[in-house]
Amino acid sequence: MAHAGRRAIARSTAVLAVASMLAALLTACAAPSGGTTVTQGYYGGEISVLNSPVTYGYDGVAGQDLNLFYGLSFAETQRRLELVAPGGGVVAPIEQRDGATDRFILPTTGRYSIRLLYPNADTKVQRFSLVVSRDEDRGPTDLGPLGSVFIGQEVTYHYAGTAGEQLNRYQVARVVAPDGTRLGDNGLRSAQVTLPVTGDYRIVATNSVAVLSNDLPPIAASLGRVDLPPLQRGQHVDVLYAGTVGEALGVGTTAYDLELAVGRADWTPLSPTPSSRGSRFVLPATATYRVVATGQTFGTPAASALWFSHDLELGAVGEGSFATPSRVPGQSVVLRHARPSGGAFRVRTFDPPGVKPRIFVTGPTGLTLTGVTESGPSDPWTTYSPAESGEHTVLVVPTESPGDGPITVELDDLP
Repeated sequence: MAHAGRRAIARSTAVLAVASMLAALLTACAAPSGGTTVTQGYYGGEISVLNSPVTYGYDGVAGQDLNLFYGLSFAETQRRLELVAPGGGVVAPIEQRDGATDRFILPTTGRYSIRLLYPNADTKVQRFSLVVSRDEDRGPTDLGPLGSVFIGQEVTYHYAGTAGEQLNRYQVARVVAPDGTRLGDNGLRSAQVTLPVTGDYRIVATNSVAVLSNDLPPIAASLGRVDLPPLQRGQHVDVLYAGTVGEALGVGTTAYDLELAVGRADWTPLSPTPSSRGSRFVLPATATYRVVATGQTFGTPAASALWFSHDLELGAVGEGSFATPSRVPGQSVVLRHARPSGGAFRVRTFDPPGVKPRIFVTGPTGLTLTGVTESGPSDPWTTYSPAESGEHTVLVVPTESPGDGPITVELDDLP
């Protein structure tokens, strides 16, 4: 379903979580390091051509797996890591994960050497991080956050699923059915699978933000505020609205950790009208419409709300500044301003920076006017030149960004 309302920043959440973790490691580790025996965990320091290679020891057991993530402060630098067996031979990795983690199966029991090599001959001093881990099977799990994962590690959980259950797998790498089949998304919602049978499902997580959830029961709504229950990351709740053909419906929220998508009850997405990035929808039929609210929080889930509204009508106005203190999130504003043919006028809005609403002007017969916007100011004027005499409609449509503050619309007639 196409996203309307606001689009969350969470489509790359796993990448951001790993990047933040790595940045903390690269800035917090003591330097220089090496020369110690490591176990599963995080290690770091400084490396250059002068102290390369930095070497750690690792006591391994034949047949066990080992994951080694090697990161440098200059992300574009080619990393070079070697695992040297107790007998002196270099062990070849069996797999590389995400371009920076080498995975090994240890050929013998004994003390291995982990050698971090500086990649070239420049004179830079770079901070490095080494993450040592083994894949784990942590046993049964329930719905909710799955727990911490080392960079480069795969952690398996077991979930007792029910046939037909729709399971949200936010940032979960794989869901494997009891017969070993890897399940793909069901096409209804992003990162949601439909479980084919009742049984034990293997849930494989590769980062610390993974969450399992079921959708919450639908909520019937009308115009006004709709209170929503707390939503886990990736969890959905449908808000159902009985709309009328031609109805202009505003949909908005003040929650930055909530993503909204608007569509028909049959999942067909609905595009904002007239703005492609606005919060106003002209309903194409008398029917029940579905607003899908999806949780995106990285903290403790909290209750939130969304609003359904009609345009806020300010009526016929002359020149001046018109505030909208009663505007609710997602609500558009309509003014009517009489001008003669050729009688140019200009319009601007005052509102929070970065969330400028869109302005649409139409003439008495519905003719759309194209305005000329000045460059430079944060609250620029847009000038319109009417081609017909009469009352012109000024429609101000807020963007998808959250916010319930007033929008001030200013009109000025030009000589």
